[in-house]
Amino acid sequence: MLENIGGRPIMRYSIEFAFFSICRITATSLDGMSGGEGTGFLICLNHDTPDSRLMLVTNRHVIPEQDMSVNLSLNSRSKDGQIIIGDRAVTNINMSSIKSFYHPEYDLAAIDITSCVWEPSGPYVKFWVPEQFIPSFDELWPGKEVAYLGYPDGRFDEYNNLPLLRQGIISSYPTLDYNNRKLFLIDTHSYRGSSGSPVFTEFNQKLYLVGIFVELLTTKVLAPFGSQMDIEVELPMGLGVVIKSPVIQDFLNLISSATKN
Repeated sequence: MLENIGGRPIMRYSIEFAFFSICRITATSLDGMSGGEGTGFLICLNHDTPDSRLMLVTNRHVIPEQDMSVNLSLNSRSKDGQIIIGDRAVTNINMSSIKSFYHPEYDLAAIDITSCVWEPSGPYVKFWVPEQFIPSFDELWPGKEVAYLGYPDGRFDEYNNLPLLRQGIISSYPTLDYNNRKLFLIDTHSYRGSSGSPVFTEFNQKLYLVGIFVELLTTKVLAPFGSQMDIEVELPMGLGVVIKSPVIQDFLNLISSATKN
C-alpha cells in the first residue's frame, strides 16, 4: 500500500500536483498575423534561496519569437492561498519585456515569469524542482509506462480550466540516445497542442520528470479522392518524440548561472 499524505496516496497526490504545474499557452505575434497554442510547465530555479525564479518551460516552436504576446491560462487563488477551480486567471505577457531563453540545439525555451505570476494577487501555481527530475535513465526501460499533461488539439476541461492526462509507453531504448540525440520515443496517441507537455513516470512510488514532449511523428499515405485520383494525406503514427530531462536540467543550469551574473 502506498504511503499517504494527508489521507491521499503519494501517487494520487503527485498527479494532482502535476495538474497545477502546467498551463495553456496561446501565443500571437504583435501584428496579429501569426501564432499558435501549446503547453508549458513551471519549474523553480534556485528553490528556497533569495535567487529563486519561476520559469515557464515549453518548446521553442510554441513561442518562437521575442516579438510576441503570450497568454498563460491558470486558475485563480483565494485570499487564503487556495485554488479556485474554474476561475480562470489569464496572464498576458509581452515577450519583449521579460527575459526569455532559447536552447541553441534543441526545441526548448524558458521564460522568466516570476514578476508576472509570483505575487500575492497572482494565480494558483505549483512547480517542479530539480529533485523531481529522474535521477538516472538507467531506471527506465522500453515498455515502461509514462504519462503527460497537455491540451491535445486545444481540448481541455474548459469549465474547470484543467488539462488532460494521456499515457503511453517508452518505445525506443531510453538509456541510449535516439538517432544520437538526447531524445527518446514514446508509443502514444497524441495530437497537436501537446507540444511542451511535461512527460513523467513513477519510480519507487514517486513521480519523476523524464522529459518534454516535442513532436508527433506522422507518415504520408495516398487516399482515394473522387474516382480518378488519389491525394496525399498526413496521418499520425502513434509515436511521440521526447527531449530527455537532462537536457532541460543543463539548460536551466546555464540560465541560473547567467541570471546570477
